[in-house]
Amino acid sequence: NEYAYTQVALYGKTFTRASRDTWTLLVHHSGVEALLQRDLVASALSLGCAAGGLACAALCGMWGRAAFGAGSALWWQAQLAGFAIGYAALSVVGTTVQAGVAALYVCYAEDPTPLASIAPSLYATFIAQPHVPTGGEAERPPPPPR
Repeated sequence: NEYAYTQVALYGKTFTRASRDTWTLLVHHSGVEALLQRDLVASALSLGCAAGGLACAALCGMWGRAAFGAGSALWWQAQLAGFAIGYAALSVVGTTVQAGVAALYVCYAEDPTPLASIAPSLYATFIAQPHVPTGGEAERPPPPPR
C-alpha cells in the first residue's frame, strides 16, 4: 500500500502500524476515499510513459534507418532500445510524481487546513468533490462487517 509507505516515510512508523493508521485515516475518518476513487494519476503517468517511449522509439527508428539503412536489422533494434530507454526514463519521473500525490493524500487526510493556506485553489477543488466531508461535517461510522 503506497499510502502506508508514505506514513512510514513521513513519520517513521512500522509498516503494520502505518497500514492500520492509513486505513483508518483514509477510509473511516476523512472521506478521502472519494479522492482515491478518482485517482487517475497512475493511469495518466503510465500513458505518458508509453507515449514518451513511442516518441523515443520513433526518433531512434528514424535515426537507425538513416544511419544503417532500411535493409539492415539494426534500425528496428535501435527503435526497440529507444522505446525501452524513453519508457524507463519517464517512469523514474512518474514515480516521483506519484509519491508526491500519495503524500498529498495522506497529509490532506490527516489535516486539510494547511492545504487551504498553501494552495487555496487545490483545497477548493478537493472540498468541491461530492462525498468528501469538510471539517464541520459529522464523522461517518465505519461500514458494517461483511
